[in-house]
Amino acid sequence: MPAQDLYHDLVNNALRNEGWRITHNPLRLRKPRRVRQPVPDKALEVAETFLLGAEQDERKIAVAVKSFVGLEQDVLEQTLESMAYSRELLYAMDHDRVLYLAVRRATYEAFYNGTVEPQLLSKLEVPVLVFEPRTAAIVTWLPRHHDYTHGTA
Repeated sequence: MPAQDLYHDLVNNALRNEGWRITHNPLRLRKPRRVRQPVPDKALEVAETFLLGAEQDERKIAVAVKSFVGLEQDVLEQTLESMAYSRELLYAMDHDRVLYLAVRRATYEAFYNGTVEPQLLSKLEVPVLVFEPRTAAIVTWLPRHHDYTHGTA
């Protein structure tokens, strides 16, 4: 089983500091009996190792923590594939829980300043939680977490 992401605990604490109650650490995904596409065991294993489950008021989220240190293209593509499987499995398990990808501010800026292929993050089609490792704080939610519902921003 792959190790948790380097920033897993930092994001866990940042969520708590914003009033979220961590309900699953890690959030284990299950293969439902019927899925639209086959889910490779490797994708499931990679996906579930970095998911946190959290709740605040009536909102439920799952957060995939990924640092992307070095921003290697193959790691980005593997994460995108795992997130696609995670989103489908999560929806089958708990259709009220919204999946977010947590990334460092530097990573987020690299995506949008053209350092990394800019289309990769937009292909992901999931909300993003941007955090600052030095301050152990969430910088922004894109879109804002209280405005997001499945499939719309």
